[in-house]
Amino acid sequence: MSKFEQRNMINLITEYCPINPGNATIFDFGIFLEALESGVVLDSVDFPQKFIKCFWWGLQNLSSLGQNLETSTYIWENCFAISISIIGLLLFLYLIGNLQTYLQLATAKSEELGEKMKLKEQEIEFWIEKNGLPKEEKASIMQKVKHKLEENREVDIENLLSILPSEDRKRIKHLLCFPLLQKVPMLENMEREILDIICQNLKPVIYPESSYMIREGDPLDRMIFITHGTAWAYTNNASGHNSSDHSANNEALNVSSSTRSSSTRRLKKCDFFGEELLGWSRTHSHIIDFPIATINVKSHTKVEAFSLMANDLLNIVKKNYRFFRRNIPTNQQRQETSVQLDNDDDVKSQSSKYQRLHK
Repeated sequence: MSKFEQRNMINLITEYCPINPGNATIFDFGIFLEALESGVVLDSVDFPQKFIKCFWWGLQNLSSLGQNLETSTYIWENCFAISISIIGLLLFLYLIGNLQTYLQLATAKSEELGEKMKLKEQEIEFWIEKNGLPKEEKASIMQKVKHKLEENREVDIENLLSILPSEDRKRIKHLLCFPLLQKVPMLENMEREILDIICQNLKPVIYPESSYMIREGDPLDRMIFITHGTAWAYTNNASGHNSSDHSANNEALNVSSSTRSSSTRRLKKCDFFGEELLGWSRTHSHIIDFPIATINVKSHTKVEAFSLMANDLLNIVKKNYRFFRRNIPTNQQRQETSVQLDNDDDVKSQSSKYQRLHK
């Protein structure tokens, strides 16, 4: 076809199929008139431009359910417009259905979270009261518990310290453990900063009912501070121990001399055992030659406690040796002190007998 014939063909199409402006009485382009008038379909050769224009046209008509489409009388064009309206309606119903499902799940989750929070709040209040903590701690604990529950993670109140931020954990451990450390005779004159360091190295432990916490004859590799529950401390053969063994046991159990005749001791909240480790830590720099436990300690009920492991204690002593050297006597010093006290008792006894004879 020559250029002349092509020009005549274009003029003929333009005359009988006018686009700008369109004339529906001559030829009705229907829903395609807008695309032809834009010039993107016929004049442009830029594919991205054509694609974006067509994509926007489809999105616009799907979102409006085809309400803006002005069709001609051509049957397949009307079928195409009907399919656009149906597809748009189905997509809208699908969106509404998903939105409704999401709202139902969100409502159910919110109700479930509210019920869990009520239960956890009661457990936390009991835990705070049981451990003698100030009620002001409840708000920060509840906030963290709520955050964990929103993540669909279970919260074990017995191991509550494990989910708290480090600052809150340090503060609560200080409130729980500092008074316990001050009751240890070998730590009662220790500087506060050292007691704070020991507090941060204490680890929460839980012993089930009727379980051994320490066995007689086993290496004593930890100190244990009881915060809740009851345990029994006893020896396998009470008569086989000499007076010095009883003295060591009584010192570890923090009991008075008036009760030393009993071979069974009841340990409760605020009691501790394993104090021999403090003296051992001064004379050892490695995990060797642990002191041997001279008692059995067995839980009577479920026992919640804090433990100070031997390796943590050694690290603390190494870094702060000057404080421990000044405040904690070695085994030899304690023995010398005990001998001196016995000698003093003998002197007093002989003096009393001498006075009675002269009378």
